[in-house]
Amino acid sequence: MGKNTNIESSPKTIEYSPNRSSVLARLVLPLLAGISFMALYAILSLIAVSTFVSKDADLDIAGSIPEMAVTMTAVSVVTLALVFKYSKLVGGRASIGLTWPKDIGFLVRLPIVFVAYFALSLTAMILTGSLAPDVDLDTPQNIGFDAVNGPAQAIGAYVLLAILPPLVEEFIFRGIIFKGMYRGLGFWVAAVISSLLFGLAHGQVNLFIDTFFLGMAASWLTWRYDSILPAILLHGAKNSLAYLAIFVF
Repeated sequence: MGKNTNIESSPKTIEYSPNRSSVLARLVLPLLAGISFMALYAILSLIAVSTFVSKDADLDIAGSIPEMAVTMTAVSVVTLALVFKYSKLVGGRASIGLTWPKDIGFLVRLPIVFVAYFALSLTAMILTGSLAPDVDLDTPQNIGFDAVNGPAQAIGAYVLLAILPPLVEEFIFRGIIFKGMYRGLGFWVAAVISSLLFGLAHGQVNLFIDTFFLGMAASWLTWRYDSILPAILLHGAKNSLAYLAIFVF
């Protein structure tokens, strides 16, 4: 009989050990990309707005709302075009949520999510006012105008408040930052960090509280439906109500 040359080797057990450099990359790269795009958008916006600033350095664009809307639309298009270019480097447009929602049920859940976001935001505002009464929660956001005259200004103001910000901000905060971090760090880390940055970007305590919870709700919608479209609609609905509160009611 010949020797048995078949050698049976015992299966190796491979234990997963998180690679610190990999985790760091999954955290840092989306943050750097998102912050860079937000900085670019802010710089281009400041350049655009500077054209409409009065000689005493006050932001007053009430008489130039339509022109400002056109200018900011151009700024937004440039920013989003660069975001789309970036998406090709990180896995395609699906990597930033530029896909149709996988479940049409988002149309039913969207109002529920909006109510939940509003309730959490209002509760946080009340608690903050009770625990920190010195914090000013009534500071209005300076948007450069507080009234509109005629259809052209009304449409321009709506574009500036309820269309462009939801588009650009959701692509950056949910598309680049949340989606980028979620793939490696999970929902909660990605949602909290992207929402904190979203709140900080608005620069006021009262706006931070509101936009943080808006960001959390938008992150959940992006995760649940694997698309940023529901988040854009949620953000647009919130800003549309704000527009109605300021200029209509």
